[in-house]
Amino acid sequence: MSQDFLQLDARGDVRVVTMTRPPVNAIDVPFLEELERTFERLATDEDVGAVVFTGSGSCFSAGLDLRQLAASDPQQMRQLLLTLNRSLLALFSFPRPLIGALNGHAIAGGLMLAMCCDYRVAPRERCKIGLTEVRVGVTFPAAGIEIARCGFDVATLTHLAQIGRNIDAQEALRRGVVNELHEPEAVFARAVEVAEDLARVPRGAYAGTKHQLRGESTTRIQHWVDSHDDPAMPIWTDPAIQRTAATLLEGRHAT
Repeated sequence: MSQDFLQLDARGDVRVVTMTRPPVNAIDVPFLEELERTFERLATDEDVGAVVFTGSGSCFSAGLDLRQLAASDPQQMRQLLLTLNRSLLALFSFPRPLIGALNGHAIAGGLMLAMCCDYRVAPRERCKIGLTEVRVGVTFPAAGIEIARCGFDVATLTHLAQIGRNIDAQEALRRGVVNELHEPEAVFARAVEVAEDLARVPRGAYAGTKHQLRGESTTRIQHWVDSHDDPAMPIWTDPAIQRTAATLLEGRHAT
């Protein structure tokens, strides 16, 4: 397995997948392709009882790489959108327990990755969580909106998606976006504990229950993956996205 963007470690029958794309584990096409390949292999490995998914550094993932967005033409944006759908599907439909150890901020596409997890453990502080796509000028990819609808109640999804502002970890816990909060240094160990516990659940029952909960959403995502299209494609391939991303980058550099 390529180690460019992901690190894979074993702890008994628990596997730990760590995103290693500093400084904020930003998402681009090569990263997504490696993520898809990794989880497809883990899904067929009989030695894997559960997976902990986490990030390196102080950020789980800050979402799409704005530098890439600012430099991408419509064809490259099309490739990004289609690859994003495939990789999210690989995580969302993963048949074993998938536990998110949110080591820090989970924003936009980063939160989508986290919401693919069955259970999310986050730090009490220094953790911003949000769906900020609207402020970048894009709508949700087909996979992203299905995952969000499956994981959030209507009020929470409306608040996160339409306002597009981050919330803190305490509010994320109140809204059910994360399941537990701990001191930052305890998040990973707690996620491993949850993974070890769920790895003991009979696999057929776990996979079947997960399919009952996510099957309809997975089927809809699979439709768009198979069609090599997405309802959001016209917006994602609009050159205005480049200008918006460039403006956001300039704002970050000015602060």
